[in-house]
Amino acid sequence: MGTYSEERGEHRELLADITVEDPAPLVMVEPLWSAVREAVVQSGASIVDECVHQFHPHGFTGVLLLSQSHVSIHTWVEERLLLLDVQACGDMNEAFIVERLRAYLEPCQYRLHSIGRGQA
Repeated sequence: MGTYSEERGEHRELLADITVEDPAPLVMVEPLWSAVREAVVQSGASIVDECVHQFHPHGFTGVLLLSQSHVSIHTWVEERLLLLDVQACGDMNEAFIVERLRAYLEPCQYRLHSIGRGQA
């Protein structure tokens, strides 16, 4: 896995498992949270609200509520792992968000799942 096909169904979800060599970016909310927010805005999405929680001694979880759905990230510093969930509908480029974070984190391991949603 690791590629994304441009299927533009109404409801789309990308799940990325990103493992890094250096867990430093996963420890504290900033500067990674700002990189997520910037990627979301540049993807064409509109942020409605957000919630982020810093765990102690390290790690965080955050959700951006979008007009087009949501983006969430969860970090596990001990495992050098970031899980990213981008659920989208309408006019936004969810693949752009994933690729920007992939470039930002320079993972040593990366797995991407693309899921079409909304068909019962």
